[in-house]
Amino acid sequence: MCRLAIPAWGARSMTVVRELQDFLVSYSTAGNAIFSAREGTQDDLVLTASLAIFDAAHPIPNTALMPLHI
Repeated sequence: MCRLAIPAWGARSMTVVRELQDFLVSYSTAGNAIFSAREGTQDDLVLTASLAIFDAAHPIPNTALMPLHI
């Protein structure tokens, strides 16, 4: 389980908290989860944080990396 600590940095931290509060999960008729912010609000910081947390929790082993030849 991962926890997200949001430091009290004034307006910036309140923006993250507001986006988290406005973030919703709904379900399609097929039963698929749909993640988004309420209409008219932003979800950029929530999605950015979720990608960073997922990446931290699921590191790619060094053996899976291949050299890039350009």
